[in-house]
Amino acid sequence: MTVAPEPLTSDELAPALAALEAGEDFKSVLEALLLRIPLEKAELLMLLLREGRGAWHLLCEARGGAALFIGNAFSGTVQALADAGYAVTVYDRAPERLAFCAHRTRQWTAGEAHTVLDEGAARLPFDDDAFELVVQEDGAPSSSLVRAHPLAECSRVARGEFVLVADNRLGYKRSSGWRGRFEVPSPPRWLLDAWRAPRGERSLPGWRRALRFAGSEPAEAWSLYPTSLDFTYVAGIDCDAPRLYVGPKERQNPLKVAGKELGLFGALSPSFALRSARADRPAVPRRLERVLALVSERVGEPVGEVEHLVATRGNSAVVLTRGTAEPGGPGDWCLHLPLSRQQRTQLERHHDVLERLPVEHPGFPAPRALFRGELDGLWLSVERRLPGLGAPQLAGEPDPIARLLREAAQRMAELVVAPAEPFGEDRFEALVTARFALVRRFVADPRVEAALDRLLAECRERLVGARLPLVLHHADLRSKHLQAAPDGRLLGVLDWGSSTDRDLPYFDLLHLVVHERKQADGLTPGEAWRLLLEPGGLREAERGPLASYAEALALPLEACEALERAYPAFVAAMAEGNWDYSRPRWLERMFQIAPS
Repeated sequence: MTVAPEPLTSDELAPALAALEAGEDFKSVLEALLLRIPLEKAELLMLLLREGRGAWHLLCEARGGAALFIGNAFSGTVQALADAGYAVTVYDRAPERLAFCAHRTRQWTAGEAHTVLDEGAARLPFDDDAFELVVQEDGAPSSSLVRAHPLAECSRVARGEFVLVADNRLGYKRSSGWRGRFEVPSPPRWLLDAWRAPRGERSLPGWRRALRFAGSEPAEAWSLYPTSLDFTYVAGIDCDAPRLYVGPKERQNPLKVAGKELGLFGALSPSFALRSARADRPAVPRRLERVLALVSERVGEPVGEVEHLVATRGNSAVVLTRGTAEPGGPGDWCLHLPLSRQQRTQLERHHDVLERLPVEHPGFPAPRALFRGELDGLWLSVERRLPGLGAPQLAGEPDPIARLLREAAQRMAELVVAPAEPFGEDRFEALVTARFALVRRFVADPRVEAALDRLLAECRERLVGARLPLVLHHADLRSKHLQAAPDGRLLGVLDWGSSTDRDLPYFDLLHLVVHERKQADGLTPGEAWRLLLEPGGLREAERGPLASYAEALALPLEACEALERAYPAFVAAMAEGNWDYSRPRWLERMFQIAPS
């Protein structure tokens, strides 16, 4: 018996499948689907679709080959494995999900995926030892999206490795089904859940026993942190690498630090990926180990130790290594491995800019590009890992943040690529009108369209004719893209994948200031933007760097005010220009620019 294509209903998914069968583009069909369904379902579906869910594959041994995926066919893990060189067979009980997956893979990956309908038999319809890699995902929280097959069957059909993604009955938080929102139960509720083992969950020892009984021992475990549906870190539980990053802010939480020191992370981690291999299988280096050895050959440096494996929100895997010398020396690398087609485009752009910066803007603080290309069947970009901290770790510390903003203003003012001249209609159409037009395509609300039209008219009145230089435009300058010393000294500007070569000044620093205020005070993007527009809304440490940047480039006050008022449209244009697909009603949800 087949099941409904949860988290959607058959009726909700049917128009999308009909459009795909008629030959429509997958991106436009997906965007229409996300707009049509309730927002809570759209949020859950977008979590399921993330290719970053498959970032753990780098810790497996296989270099592609036949793979079996058992789980919700919406899962982005399928696409991540297909792009990594696996020929994926997708096994699911919902035929609509399988059809959707087939269209997505055909249009969005360079690899291949075949679909097989699970008709409920206890025995998997595959030969013994048929797959180099078998993956079973549990699905979404509080839902029976997939039926867990007997683990012995997964072991039977795996001639190589078997990875089980599972939630922990003792986990101290749950995904809410909304990106970045987690549910932390009260102690009584946690004890009750631990006793009852909701949704068939087990503790880490329980999962290991189940795998052993299924013939899949030994099993090593990684934490998918925070949760299997919405994780950023892949962290080793049985070993020190890759490890969970515990930043300066988290070190101020004595309970978290004590729990980690007592070795409780493995016991309480909300989710696991458990990997086992046949006992008679010859041991070979993991794929990531092979990649690092090849990087070492290409750049002529010793291999650094893996410290962190990050699954980014943008669907890439970031690997941070540390050498034996001082931070920032040989073996300190940052590897970017795209997990989606859009990320490959952005990482190519990022690497191009890193190669050009030392030539075109000598002395500008940024990582040094080391290598890009294909190694062990995976395309990647490698750069020098900078010392210091990610600037978000300084959030809430006034003096370091004030210094960081001052230095960011000074250094971003160095990126002028064309001297000031009157800003004409041609430039306005290319750099402003085109952005508004892109955003307008996706708002789906006449009130928001009218608000955008008013902002565009204001921009035209204030910008056309103003004397403005053009700059190398980062486009997504937030604290997460800055590396800093503990005292706030700026060490480097990271992640140039959204950048443009000749663009408007001022916005980059404006975006940094607004986003930093949002993070520091726990505001929404719209609330932080409105503070920018209020007299006295910004602190001196925030307004001062904006003023010094404007003075350094001789920017007219009216031009700065125009960009401040139109800030939501510029942010949305950057997002829409770089996302794989548009998020439903994103501009209005973030900024509420339409009158109520």
